[in-house]
Amino acid sequence: MRSFFILNSKFLILNSDSDNVWQMKKRTKILTTLITIALLGGFVFVASGNVQALRGSGFVNSLPDGLRKAGKYSVLFFKDAPSMLKTTFQKKSLPTIHLKMKPTDIKTLNNITSDDEYQTRGKLWRDGEVTFNGEEYKARVRLRGDTSSHWAYAKKSWRIELKKNKTILGHSTLNLIVPEDRLYVMEWLNNERAKKMNLLVPDAQFVTMTLNEKKMGPYIAFEHVDNDFLIKHDLSEGTILFGEDGVNEPIFSNAGYWSIKAGDPNASFQPLANLLELLNESSDDIFYQKLKEIVDIENLATWHAHSILAGSNHQDWAHNMRIYYSPEDRKLRFMPWDVLFEELHRENMIDRKYNPLLDRLVNVQEYQILRGKILWNITSNQEWKTNDTANFQQAIQTMKPALFWDRKKEVTNTAIQTAFDTYAQLRDTNISLIKDEIQNFKIYAHTSWNTNNTIAEIKITTQSGAPYKIMEWNADTPFSIYDGNGKRISQPEIMANKIIRDTHLLYTTFKTEPQTYTFKLRFNKPQTIRPEITLILKNLISQKLHELPITNVGY
Repeated sequence: MRSFFILNSKFLILNSDSDNVWQMKKRTKILTTLITIALLGGFVFVASGNVQALRGSGFVNSLPDGLRKAGKYSVLFFKDAPSMLKTTFQKKSLPTIHLKMKPTDIKTLNNITSDDEYQTRGKLWRDGEVTFNGEEYKARVRLRGDTSSHWAYAKKSWRIELKKNKTILGHSTLNLIVPEDRLYVMEWLNNERAKKMNLLVPDAQFVTMTLNEKKMGPYIAFEHVDNDFLIKHDLSEGTILFGEDGVNEPIFSNAGYWSIKAGDPNASFQPLANLLELLNESSDDIFYQKLKEIVDIENLATWHAHSILAGSNHQDWAHNMRIYYSPEDRKLRFMPWDVLFEELHRENMIDRKYNPLLDRLVNVQEYQILRGKILWNITSNQEWKTNDTANFQQAIQTMKPALFWDRKKEVTNTAIQTAFDTYAQLRDTNISLIKDEIQNFKIYAHTSWNTNNTIAEIKITTQSGAPYKIMEWNADTPFSIYDGNGKRISQPEIMANKIIRDTHLLYTTFKTEPQTYTFKLRFNKPQTIRPEITLILKNLISQKLHELPITNVGY
């Protein structure tokens, strides 16, 4: 009996342990299911427009990689399914670049988690094979880009260099850049605008890519800027292209922050150094006269106008500057680079403080008129605006299906569509704001008379966005005109808003104040009745005339 009891007890104990294990497994499954549902719900809730936001959560980053990916793809599925269905039958036939690499190399690149690793391993050239339009090419490949958006996610930016001088899409070296980093289609649009404005930019095309037969979605293929680029764009022999060497350094303070991006790597930096040294000249007049000797001013004004159209201040004190020197005329010229697309600043929409070179030009009237005319000829040209709209819409139509079906991207289709809508509005708004700013007539005048009514002092205050010239002074009786210094004049010019330079160095806007001019009208004899005075002013940019009556002011 005792033995039976002992055996029976052991049986009960064993049975009890089995029940506990079974219960624990059941509870674990239930708990795992609940956690998964909660996480997926959280993913959908938190990532309403941007899956990248999830990467900033320490809790999410602590989850197993498989669970994170499941959450990401669940979000994309729930958010993107309707928009994917809408583009099912839309054309998605972009050129495809097929890249093959060693699986071990891909694994190494996918495991990069820091900028140091990216610099040492990501930028290391690796062998690869490229297939394009049925032709196979040997190549060397590496990651490219200065920020983590190019290498930290499943979809990375690549530099592909074909061997034996072979070419695809007309180039031997291509930069395949993730569309989000170039605002999907906006940098392409910026480049198309630049070409029409006779500015030098690399070619850009929309493509798709596969990596070891896995679809990586759409990319923007940019022509690489190197010596071949200089030859292809018919630049003269000896041309040197300068650009910043690094990020977030005060590049306009010293030529040592620059490097040669194309041309003779041993060429002199003196042309660039001359420009940087000139920034120390205190007189705006002397500065501008010397600037015209070393810089193609029309090119500079066009380059500046191009960035204003995009509402951009991205070519600034620290990065995205590309300046090339031509030995033919010994002048520097500017190339748009990573311009981006933003909303114009409503208070200082044309002159903003972000680039030390452009800062020196805010009160130079000759330059202001030159740049203003470039902007006016574009924003007032209906044909230009119609073509720009067509290019923008065609680019979206070309890229949208591929973007919506891209399973490697880090944002939802809702976010992409919102971006398209935002850029469409910004494009129209920026053009309208620039045109309105140039033609906005905000000039006021008042008079004061001496005791015998022989002299009328007129103070004219301008808050207009363009300089004006007084073409006519009309009154009922003869008079002579003198400026505030007592000098006799006929047709004085009136500047736009006076701009006060800010004392801060970085990330600040200019302060502006109205500019006031004083003139004196001397009449041949005392005026029994103060005459009506009317001014006719011409906008020196739009060339439009405006009438400014000054009727019996001062009684």
